Amino acid sequence: MQAFTAAFQERTPALDRLSSWVTQDAGAGPREMLQRAAAEHRAESEQLHRQERQIREALPELKVAAERPNATEEDTRAHRSAEGARKAAESRIFDLDREHWVSALERHGILPNYTLIDDSVRLSARVSWRDPDDDEFHSEPCDVERASVHALHEFAPGATFYTRGLEMEIEGIDSSDLNNQAQWWFCCKACGYIDVREPQETRPAAPTECPRCRDTDIAEVGRARRVLRLSRVFADVSQDDARIGDSSDERLRTHFEVLPLADFDPTRAVRQWNVEASGFGVTRYRGMNLRWLNTGRPLAGQSVDRVSGNALSSRDFRLCEACGKLDTDTRATSAREHRPWCRYRSDSAEHVIAVDLMRELSTEGTRLRPAARFRHRPGGGGLAGLRDPPGAGDHHRRLPRPPGHRLRPPPRGRRRPRRDPSRPPAARHRARGHRLPHRP
Repeated sequence: MQAFTAAFQERTPALDRLSSWVTQDAGAGPREMLQRAAAEHRAESEQLHRQERQIREALPELKVAAERPNATEEDTRAHRSAEGARKAAESRIFDLDREHWVSALERHGILPNYTLIDDSVRLSARVSWRDPDDDEFHSEPCDVERASVHALHEFAPGATFYTRGLEMEIEGIDSSDLNNQAQWWFCCKACGYIDVREPQETRPAAPTECPRCRDTDIAEVGRARRVLRLSRVFADVSQDDARIGDSSDERLRTHFEVLPLADFDPTRAVRQWNVEASGFGVTRYRGMNLRWLNTGRPLAGQSVDRVSGNALSSRDFRLCEACGKLDTDTRATSAREHRPWCRYRSDSAEHVIAVDLMRELSTEGTRLRPAARFRHRPGGGGLAGLRDPPGAGDHHRRLPRPPGHRLRPPPRGRRRPRRDPSRPPAARHRARGHRLPHRP
């Protein structure tokens, strides 16, 4: 470490922090980081081998059912789907076993890569079609990757994603044994604090109070949430049925409730500054945890929960705990609500787990407290001072409102502009200087 730091002409605070992190407690920081990456890699490999084994064990029975004289279309489809999934699992195992060590360290966040701050989510789709020449079914993989900031909406189970001229409905999470992967989150109602517990089948003991705001509602029985990190989803589509045509000009848009959660840990604040006369202040945090939580489709009626000051009206994603497929009927179960090799496919009882989906980012952050005259526009004063490079979008400037914040009416003498109903939405957007969302 001394030889490395000696190569720098100037000793900066960042270099001092790096040196302290490497040498403190006999290198505990780097050691724990490498151990975490090794555990993640080992768990991913074990999960893939377990899924491949489950598919391989179920294939003989599916093949017999598909070759019977009175076989149904569902029997044939299940066998094709299982064969395709087996090939995909074997290919993933092959790639994982032969992955270059530099690529593996980048993927687990040990070494930097060009994505820098965000990870990606993969859609593993299989497209099947019938060849008119020989009347045989064929299939091929169609994998699509999206940055997790977009995939948390677009790849959520039940959403419809459009790519390569096809309309693909996301059917579920491409994983198995979700009970062993879902974390337990105890979310404070009033602030962004989250007590994260490791995956386990039984509900762990709740904290007695929130260490940030001292709210005791976090100890309630219903505060525990099961949460999965969104990393891979799947879809099985028929090319003829999924082809995008002219039957509808509108694309299917499924709305989900996604909460931005920021944990303002006072122990991670490194600098703060404020103007007492106006109330404006800035606090800088290091190693700040930012999380986004997709809690599912909103339900009609009143809210059912509150997280970080936000009212929720959604009730999680109901997935098969064994194969990850989305449960579409809460009153009954059928073979179509499971993947072909799922051990619960023929079971009349439901085996579901209710989970939320999340993405997480640990980074440096700045908390702005606007002056009193700007508080009717959350973030407005701060956003106005940001400058973008040419051609950059504004998706990175969407700031979450502080927990418990309520939008105040504008001061007296200022009136909101009235909306002209005679003008089309596109014209109203352009008049305000807004850009319409791009349609891929």
